[in-house]
Amino acid sequence: MQDKPVPSPTTLLWQGPQTVEEARRLVTSQEGPVALELHLPGNLHHTLYTRLHSQAAAEGVEEVSVEGDGRLLRRIEDLPGVEGLGVLREWVEEAGLKVRIVSPSPAIILYS
Repeated sequence: MQDKPVPSPTTLLWQGPQTVEEARRLVTSQEGPVALELHLPGNLHHTLYTRLHSQAAAEGVEEVSVEGDGRLLRRIEDLPGVEGLGVLREWVEEAGLKVRIVSPSPAIILYS
């Protein structure tokens, strides 16, 4: 038996709380594996880095690549510029989706 291929992620640009509703609509309309990429404002890179890495480097490349479940979003849902992320977290947890946060091009990737 062969696994279904993982789809290329659907991409959305973060535009506030309305992005949460669009993301929910896209995820619930997909059959099979889910792959959704939410691009966040570029100015969040340093904030994401310092929030998600307990020992932020004073110099060097600041890359973010962390994975987890919906609870990972709790660590960043209060950041300015991502209002509505708490609502996203709630339904991501309910749906049992996995979460990956990456940067220097800040994005949240949701997948099943």
